[in-house]
Amino acid sequence: MMNFKFMLLETRKNALEKLESMATYIITAPPPPSDRMTSDELDDFYSDVGKLDPATYVANMLALQRFWTTVLMRRLGRPAHFLTEKDMDFDDTLVNAYYGPSFNALHVPLGILNYPMFQRRRLPALNLGSIGAIIGHEMTHGFDNNGARFDKDGNMKVQQ
Repeated sequence: MMNFKFMLLETRKNALEKLESMATYIITAPPPPSDRMTSDELDDFYSDVGKLDPATYVANMLALQRFWTTVLMRRLGRPAHFLTEKDMDFDDTLVNAYYGPSFNALHVPLGILNYPMFQRRRLPALNLGSIGAIIGHEMTHGFDNNGARFDKDGNMKVQQ
């Protein structure tokens, strides 16, 4: 990157610094809530959901959406670096990877090690190439039109 002539020297240095600071999180399944909370704590946490009825799917989905929106709204105004792992609701079954600009981090759920990205009977080099291409692709999001607006620490840059 230091040999790229189309970038200013300061831009190249900042890009390398950002790349070196980029974190990678391999997302595994968290322990079930019952392992982290007592039954009373679990009941208390979900108490705002209300009674769900197996016969009313849409009403249940709306109640759950209202509940999770309230949970997320309570986080507003808290700096990102004060969020805990408990606050990061990542799905380990997701067959995808993504770059989070506000954390300058790659998130790679273990679910990506499934078909079609990863196949047990495929040559190891092809599986590694597939995962490498996905991770490389996600890394570029740190420097695209959106990712370029954030610094190495995940802070949005002020437009001048």
